[in-house]
Amino acid sequence: MVPTKEEEDKLYGFKGDTNDLGSAEKFVKAILSVRFAFLRAEAMLYQGTFVDEVIHLKSSFSMLEEACKRMNVGTI
Repeated sequence: MVPTKEEEDKLYGFKGDTNDLGSAEKFVKAILSVRFAFLRAEAMLYQGTFVDEVIHLKSSFSMLEEACKRMNVGTI
């Protein structure tokens, strides 16, 4: 889950004692100091799931291709 822009702005502008924040807010505040942290995390997630997505798409296209072939055979 990614914080909303409003949540990011509030945490980024927070000037109080970080000990007053909850653990999730402390974590997000720390992450906000890393440039493009959420985009980087999304990219790593995409890289990690890419092969599985390709396999799933190939399987789906194979099923679709097979269904099309069967439909054409039955109509000739």
